[in-house]
Amino acid sequence: MDPLADMDFLAAALRALGDPNRLRIVGLLALRPRYGEELAEILQLSPATVSHHLGRLREGRLVRSFKEPPYVRYELESGVLSRLGALLEVAQDWPEAFGLPTEDALMEQTLRSVLDEEGRLDTLPSSPRHRTLVLRWLALHFEPGRIYPEREVRRILLEFSDDPDGLRRELVRQGFLQREGGVFRRVEGIGGS
Repeated sequence: MDPLADMDFLAAALRALGDPNRLRIVGLLALRPRYGEELAEILQLSPATVSHHLGRLREGRLVRSFKEPPYVRYELESGVLSRLGALLEVAQDWPEAFGLPTEDALMEQTLRSVLDEEGRLDTLPSSPRHRTLVLRWLALHFEPGRIYPEREVRRILLEFSDDPDGLRRELVRQGFLQREGGVFRRVEGIGGS
C-alpha cells in the first residue's frame, strides 16, 4: 500500500464524484456496464452531458471505456468502490497512512513554539488551531471524571500562566472543562489519560 498513491487516488475520486449526476452514473455502472446513450436515456440528460460526466469519472480513475463501434461501453474500474470504501472507512488513520503529523505531534510542535524554558505560557496563541492545541494540552492536566473546586483549577493553571482565571474561562468556553455549580470537570473524549 502506497500512502501517496492512495491519497492521490482518493483526491481524484472525490473530485470526480462531486456532482449528483456523476454519482447517479456510478450507481448505474455499479449494477452493470452500460453504453453512454443508455445512460443518457435513463438519466434524461443529453449524450454530450453524459459524455462530459463520464470523462470526469475517467479522470478520477473510477470508470473505464471500451469502444464497440459505433458505441462506447463504460464500466467501473475493477474494485474501485471497494478501494474507495476502504480508504474512507479508515479516515481516523489517514494522518499515519498518508504520512501526516498526528494530533500529538502537532501539539508538541505548537507547545515548543509557545512555552518558555520553564514550560509557561506568556499568552494564548491567537491562531485558533494553536489555541485549541494548547487548551487541549492544558485540559490533559486534569483527571477525567474527577471534580475540581475552582481554587484547585486555579492552582493547576497557575503552574502554566500568570493568568489562570483567563485560561480557566477559555477552557470552559472552548469545551475542555465543564463548570457545574462552582466545580469543574474535564470533558470526556479529548484524548490522553
